[in-house]
Amino acid sequence: MTGAPTHHSADGLMEALARARAAIVAETQALQANDLSNLAEHHQRKDQSLLELTRRASRLNGAPPPEEARAMLRELRDIIIANQAALRTQLHAARTISDVLMRAIAEEESDRTYSMRPAVRTRKA
Repeated sequence: MTGAPTHHSADGLMEALARARAAIVAETQALQANDLSNLAEHHQRKDQSLLELTRRASRLNGAPPPEEARAMLRELRDIIIANQAALRTQLHAARTISDVLMRAIAEEESDRTYSMRPAVRTRKA
C-alpha cells in the first residue's frame, strides 16, 4: 500500500536525518582537527545512522519524503561530500607516511648489491 507518509514516520525520518547529520559532522570535524582517537566510534555512529535511515525510509511506503526531509537530504549530501574529502585527505596522508616508512625499511635492510649508488669504499691503511 503506497500513500503519503504518516506524520509519525516523517517525524522519525527527520530525527534520523538529524542524528546522521550530527554523526557525520562530528567525524568530519575530528578528521579536520587531525583527532583520530575516536574513529571507531564515528564509524559505528555512521553505520547506525545508515541502518536507521534505511528503516525509516522503508516506512514511507514508497511515497516521496516530505519537503522538509528532502531539504535536509540535500544538506546531508553536502555534508557527506565534505566528509569524503576529509577522509581522502587522511587516507592520502596515511599512504604517504606508509610509503616513506616502507622505503626507509627497504633501504635499511638492503645490502646495496643492486643499488644504483656505488658502494662507499674505505681505504686500507
